[in-house]
Amino acid sequence: MDTTPDAPSRKIALVEGMVLVQQMAKKPATIVTIIDLSECFNDRLMSLTRDYDEIILVLTHTGTII
Repeated sequence: MDTTPDAPSRKIALVEGMVLVQQMAKKPATIVTIIDLSECFNDRLMSLTRDYDEIILVLTHTGTII
């Protein structure tokens, strides 16, 4: 007999942040500063994940920093 209460299901979005940045390569002319870029990134992330209960944002870097 199962006595555990039914937990509500949650939708979790797993987002690869660098893919999102690369999709923003053709950025609007309104992006001039890093603050503008961060606001655009955040707006896009929130738009893509608006139907999710939780967001896991993963940022990876595979290139060389000089």
